This record gives sequence, C-alpha cells and structure tokens, in this order.
Amino acid sequence: MKSNILKKPGFTLVEVLLYLALLSIVIGVVASFVTVTLNFKARTYAISEVEQCGNQIILMISRSIRNGTAINSPSIGTSSSSLSINTTTPVNNPTQFILSGTTLNMQEGATPAFALTPATIRVTSLTFTNVARPGTNGTIRIQMTLSFSNPNNRQESNYSQTFYGTADIR
Repeated sequence: MKSNILKKPGFTLVEVLLYLALLSIVIGVVASFVTVTLNFKARTYAISEVEQCGNQIILMISRSIRNGTAINSPSIGTSSSSLSINTTTPVNNPTQFILSGTTLNMQEGATPAFALTPATIRVTSLTFTNVARPGTNGTIRIQMTLSFSNPNNRQESNYSQTFYGTADIR
C-alpha cells in the first residue's frame, strides 16, 4: 500500500540558511556603500566650506587694500597677523583685519569688529607682509591657512588649505 503523505509547501532549513546568508551579504554591501557615501559627503562639505570662505576673505581683503589710500601697518618690509589701512571714506578709518584666536575679524573705524569667518572655519595662520618699496603706494602679500572646525573629530572632515594673495593700493 502506498503511503499518502501530503507534501506541505515551505522551505527547508538549508534554504532558509542560504537565503539568510545572501540577505546578510546584500545588507553588508549596502551598509558599506552608505558609509562610504556619507564619509565622502562630509569630506566634500569640509573642502567646499574652506575653499569658499578662503576665496571670499582673500577677495574682500584685496578689494579693501585696492580701495585704500594708505597702509598703516605692517610697515614696509615687515609682517604681522593684523592689517590696518586707511580708506577713502573717513568714517571707516582705519579699516583693520585682526586675528582673534582662530577667528578673522574686520573693523571699520569706530564700529564694532565683526567676524569674517563662520564658526565652522578656523584661521590657523595669518600673515600680512608689506612688500612695498619706499616711495610707492603700498603692496601687501596675504598668506592665510584655514581649517574646517571638526567638533565631532571625524577623520573625513579634517581639511586645511593655505590661501595666498597680493594687492596694491591704487
């Protein structure tokens, strides 16, 4: 007599283990892709912030020097971490660029100083060098190193860049 054992549809233990192994591999690949993407995004953001801020600051300082009438400090042949110039607008005299801790500030005349760098950017080095020759209007060489402020100490957000510029009083 034949045995009428009903075969019930379902998965065997081997099939379940095989599916779980494949699923864990797929999840591992997706998780590593997401991690790499997030690290790349953080790195790109840090680079973008530093470069954008550095370019804007160099442009602003250069424009102020070009529109200035005299360089108060640093004197010819010397360097300083601050710059003082006179402008064509008497109420803005002197216009100063001052490094305060890791923040670059600008002060025009008697008005309060304001920060040129956002909280996410640190100025780690700033040098203004007066490279003018005696009897000329004045030439300032600017060297500034900016770093991304990395409060979470994430390795991918560590970024620093040095910016250079030179401007003459017209």
